[in-house]
Amino acid sequence: MSKIFKKYQKSIINIMKVVYLIPLMLISFSLMQMTACNNDENPVVPIISIPILDSNVFDWEIDTLYTNTSRDFFVADTSNIFIAGNPYSVYKSGNSIRYINHQDNDFFAFCVNGTDINNVYIGGGAYYSQRTKLKRWNGISIEDINLPIDSIGRIDRIETISANDIWLSTAKNIIYHYQNNSVVTYRLDTNLKFGRIYKNTTENLYCQFLRPLPSTNEVTMYMYGFVNSEWVKICEDTFNEYSNNDEMGHFMGFSENKMLRRGKHSIYYFTGSNWVKYIDLDNNLFPEGAASGKNQNNMLLDAKRENNTYSYFYNGTQLFQNQLNALTTTIPEYVQFSNDRYYLVNNYDINLSYFAIAKFQSKIN
Repeated sequence: MSKIFKKYQKSIINIMKVVYLIPLMLISFSLMQMTACNNDENPVVPIISIPILDSNVFDWEIDTLYTNTSRDFFVADTSNIFIAGNPYSVYKSGNSIRYINHQDNDFFAFCVNGTDINNVYIGGGAYYSQRTKLKRWNGISIEDINLPIDSIGRIDRIETISANDIWLSTAKNIIYHYQNNSVVTYRLDTNLKFGRIYKNTTENLYCQFLRPLPSTNEVTMYMYGFVNSEWVKICEDTFNEYSNNDEMGHFMGFSENKMLRRGKHSIYYFTGSNWVKYIDLDNNLFPEGAASGKNQNNMLLDAKRENNTYSYFYNGTQLFQNQLNALTTTIPEYVQFSNDRYYLVNNYDINLSYFAIAKFQSKIN
């Protein structure tokens, strides 16, 4: 009986060990699910071949701008566009180009957004004091908006909720919420850089930050969400910013209010909880630079092919190469889809930039 009891007791102990380990395994799995942006570390890469055609699907309207654009612009409508730049920003009204003086010798413009052409916010910083600065174009002149005195460097991106309700992500770990002339400051984890705040189609707010790892080429990307009046980290992942071998890489742009980032032979988007593939491309293409689109069957993107970088239009089944020969020999630094056309900007030289509008030659869904 004692041997049977001891055997039974030993079995009970082993069962209890398993029972004890199950919750720990579940908790560990849950934490992995919460913090990993892409859980598939060794994804199976399908062999994909997409027809690439040398054909232009756009008619181009190109403006030469005698200023250094900051790679950001606000499209109020098809006739009114505001382009952030230095030493001047640009107001394009139809075919008319107007250079806007910021009325501030210690200000550089870095980003812009708005609700209409009479409510345009221009974010940037001070050359000398390294503090953030915010200005507003009211359709006639530039106004200053007071922000806390800091040493953050600049505002990196603006998200407008309404004419008097805007969010500002900065070059460091600070997010500002400006509403009806008052400012609320949110301080996130230390050592974060280059914040990109945006709202998705369901009006949820997210912000991407980067943290370069010292003495390496690796960068960790963090995604935060605004939940219950707090900024909460959703996920993170690390990549080599100079390699095409990592499954995911740098930010590329927006499509359908979704944030896009480079993949190895694909483009990913953020779902609100993690990154998943948006489109698959040809196995000989490595996305880089800028991208934007109306949807997965209507995109303009930059990609490297045989050690050369080109811009492509993708219609869901085919890629059309050399879309920007009409612009310059350089690829755009920022692309935005709006009003059934693409808007592009790039800096060609000091105080010389190009702004282009690409209109489809035929109707594309």
